[in-house]
Amino acid sequence: MVVFFFLLLFPALLSPGQVLQTALMGTPAISITFTPVLDGTQTPRLNVALLLHTPVTSPNNFLIELPIAIGNVPTQAYNTTNPILAEDDLGNLELMFKDDPERQLRRWHATRPITGNVRLAFVAIPRVVDNDTPIGPRLDLRAFGNGLLGAGLSVLPLPPDVDSTYRIGLCWDLSHTARKTIFASSFGENDCEELNDKLQALQMLVFAVGNSLQRHPAKSTSPDFALFYFRQSGHIVPFDVPTLSHYIRSLHTHFSAFFTPSIREPYHVFLRPSPRAFGGAGFKRGFMLEYHEKVDVTTLELQDLLAHEIVHNWPIMDFSQNESLSAIDAKAENTWFNEGIATYYATFLPFRLGLESREDFVAKVNRALQAYYTSPARHLSNVEAAKVMWANADAQRLPYFRSTVYFIRLAYLLHEERAVSGRGATLDGLVRKLLDRRRHGLQHDLTIWQSLVSHELGAGIAQQEYAAMTSGGPDMLVPQARSLEYVDLQLGAKQQEELQLGFATSSFNSHIITDLLPDSRAQEARIREGDQIVEAKTMYWQVADDLGRNMTLLLRHTGHADVFNISYWPRAKQKLQSWQVLDRKPT
Repeated sequence: MVVFFFLLLFPALLSPGQVLQTALMGTPAISITFTPVLDGTQTPRLNVALLLHTPVTSPNNFLIELPIAIGNVPTQAYNTTNPILAEDDLGNLELMFKDDPERQLRRWHATRPITGNVRLAFVAIPRVVDNDTPIGPRLDLRAFGNGLLGAGLSVLPLPPDVDSTYRIGLCWDLSHTARKTIFASSFGENDCEELNDKLQALQMLVFAVGNSLQRHPAKSTSPDFALFYFRQSGHIVPFDVPTLSHYIRSLHTHFSAFFTPSIREPYHVFLRPSPRAFGGAGFKRGFMLEYHEKVDVTTLELQDLLAHEIVHNWPIMDFSQNESLSAIDAKAENTWFNEGIATYYATFLPFRLGLESREDFVAKVNRALQAYYTSPARHLSNVEAAKVMWANADAQRLPYFRSTVYFIRLAYLLHEERAVSGRGATLDGLVRKLLDRRRHGLQHDLTIWQSLVSHELGAGIAQQEYAAMTSGGPDMLVPQARSLEYVDLQLGAKQQEELQLGFATSSFNSHIITDLLPDSRAQEARIREGDQIVEAKTMYWQVADDLGRNMTLLLRHTGHADVFNISYWPRAKQKLQSWQVLDRKPT
């Protein structure tokens, strides 16, 4: 589809600011200016000016690309109605875009050869959400009163070579905002920020701006760490902000010393109210915590969630550079690592660092193990799970916990190898090697990880462990009974009830009970086919992760005006084999 336009239509978008000049010192370079329009007279939006310094197009001649959607969340996906405007040193530059359904990308290329620098201008419009909006990745741009909160991955079209290192500049222009407007991003809080990093850093950018945006602690007392949230009339933040901020800061400080003891970087946390969801999303140098004030979250659940999102700042496995991989295969290839290692360290690291009690640690280990062994999706392969992950909550959670068992097994095998040979690496050591490669811009994908494991345990064991974790099927990945002996714990088989919601998990998005299971605990609790879910007071991940959790719903029967509360135990009546911490290992 051809997009015709002239830059004269949007002259205000073509003043990218000081950073566009300074960024020219580096090659390649990309500079961005965010100009939020938050003056109270118009619908909130984000004007973006983007400069590419002497860009090199991809082998297929694509200049920039943007995901059409991330999971079930649509991106800006600029089109003929809301186009990307462009010019180079010769003037107006016509762009065409083409969608790649297989990789879920929208790609733009110029209709003539490019001369010099390319300047792009586009407008990001906040997504309108309500109680019917499906829960998905927390990446979309949203408005909160006279403010905006979003992520680079859904807003910024970028050159295809996201693994290349660029000189990156990001500036803010507040000329169209109300008084007392403040801004922040995971890059920092200066008017202009510059860094040398891969373009992925822009994809993993989280940012917020508004005159109701609050910071804690004050910048004068905490220049490198902050928690940001919007203060809105009639809205209550369901946390004690100083207590939450202090806890996150302490956890981040300890984790940072563990993963990268010699590096100090800013770290920013952003709170996002939601019509119905509670969860998190990790970004570079920060994370987003989404909350709904009516969801009851225990202290242990919140602490576990916070630890998980903080860990995402460090060990990350990249996509392989294999253009033939479909979007599903690419997702399956690294999600198991990124979510599994975050779950593993969120479970083990606070206890190892002396930040939590042994009782809480054992509870977290048992929660993670049962979440895998009692999952209805436990037999799916990683690829099968990736195909349905945003339609099937069980499939979406599977990589978190099966991979945790993989890392428990791997840590034990490495321990045994060192005991026999007197040498070799720990799991921590392998993770740090992958992290060091990432920090230095080197390849850090599945191939590298498997080579690291193979070097310690041999190629046969490395492939065997990986295949057992990723292939699914009837054979479950089982931890060794002695695999936690280094923390004086013993694992053993235990019969536990399978997670059984009693109706389709997609009912949470449709708000209508479908596929009600006969003779289930849900049916016994008076839930009927076709009931309307007025409100879910418990998140599905809470009952999936905690064997003792009840599901609590506010429902309305079809054809009735009255609503009623239901609370039931979402577990099957038959048991299956799981693994749990039994007791301390024998002396």
